[in-house]
Amino acid sequence: MFKQLIVGLILIACLVSLGVGSQARDQSSQSQPKPAGLIPPVYYDSLLNGLQILVVERPEQPEVTIGFMIKSGAAFDLVGREGATDLTAHMVLRKTQMVNDKPLAELFQDLNVSADVSVTWDATRFMFQAPARNLPQVFPVLAEILSRFTFPEGDLASLKQQRLAELRQRPVSPSDRTDLEFSRLVFARHPYARLVEGTVDSIEAITAADISRLHRRFYLANNAVLTVVGDVSSQTIMPLIRPTFGALRRGKIVPSTFTAPAKPTGIQVKVADQPNSKEAFIRLGYLVPSRASDEFTPLLLLNSALSRKPSPLDRVASAFPPERVTLTSHLDARALAGSFSIAATTPSPLAPAVISSLLKFIDSIRSEGINHSDLAAAKSYVIGNFPGRLRTNRQIVEQLQDIELYGLGRDYVLVFDQRIERVTPEQVKKVVADFFPTTDLYIAVTGPATEMMEELKARGTVEVVK
Repeated sequence: MFKQLIVGLILIACLVSLGVGSQARDQSSQSQPKPAGLIPPVYYDSLLNGLQILVVERPEQPEVTIGFMIKSGAAFDLVGREGATDLTAHMVLRKTQMVNDKPLAELFQDLNVSADVSVTWDATRFMFQAPARNLPQVFPVLAEILSRFTFPEGDLASLKQQRLAELRQRPVSPSDRTDLEFSRLVFARHPYARLVEGTVDSIEAITAADISRLHRRFYLANNAVLTVVGDVSSQTIMPLIRPTFGALRRGKIVPSTFTAPAKPTGIQVKVADQPNSKEAFIRLGYLVPSRASDEFTPLLLLNSALSRKPSPLDRVASAFPPERVTLTSHLDARALAGSFSIAATTPSPLAPAVISSLLKFIDSIRSEGINHSDLAAAKSYVIGNFPGRLRTNRQIVEQLQDIELYGLGRDYVLVFDQRIERVTPEQVKKVVADFFPTTDLYIAVTGPATEMMEELKARGTVEVVK
């Protein structure tokens, strides 16, 4: 194996990226020009087992943040076992018996380590924070809990009961229900349509064998990225990482072979019936390409243009009685596909008229695009927002993880602001024309079905759910 150490001086933002470190071991290092960098150089390395290592030295930060990301998420949950990936991740942090016979919680307390985990459809992300002086003791502990996955049956049963109680007690707002039904429309049979945290029925069905299978298949060194940011250097941290995380198992990465979500034929409407509601919650939108696609940047700027205040959507809302209709846009970018939508809250009698106005608005931006001033304001907002997203160690870890997860390309980092500035109104108009037809789209509505049914049926195919 050869070694490659890449030192990149980079401008990072919430939507930018770096290339993946080589697994080789003695090629010459590279450096890149620093375009008004907001973080120090990023050191890239990899272990023989394929684990990618990223280190950012910030000596002014005595606390060190350690991110460990599995590049697989809840999309791989089996049908009827939704929530299993999330339970697996939380079981890692509930380890009650370590090799030295101390519970993990006690070890973390002794070493001043804080820990949490988050799961999305695309990834599982562990975050640890600890004083730099304790890292020689911290890394062996982290390597053990991530690689040696054993647990008493009682621990899983306890976690399941906790999760079931949360699901049963969690209130579901009309807005949340609308979002859920919209996601089910857009992604249909694709795993993205399912809930990351699962349902009461799916959590009850999950077994210890399901949890062990997920850990065995996906917690692989060559399917993971270890990122360390804080008062560390590559010279001091790599001798701690190699003998500990070097023991993580390498394996065959499970590919994403899911059937791609299909675009709709005609207008498909789903109504979550709430007969006594005086309001209607609407989400109207489309399936769009993945986070790594060329279309993402124009979509990002379109979403920014529609989200700022005042926005073109405010002009649509102004046609209705003051303060009675609110409109917002949403871009949900994921590894395999995403969605773009406009959400509306309105008195239920106005819902059909609001939908009609939104379709006319989409027709207008299909034919005319967005104006130069709206696009310029969106560009200014996106570029100007970067620094605030990179102030903490954790924010830097999260951005570097996104870069690795979506494989966005090292050159994209270096010229991010130029890429934003280069987007033209014509490019935004083309994305709208390609992906936002007003004859083929999804509409989810939560509200009184009977009151809206006649006019909704005139729009397209309507399904009512309780």
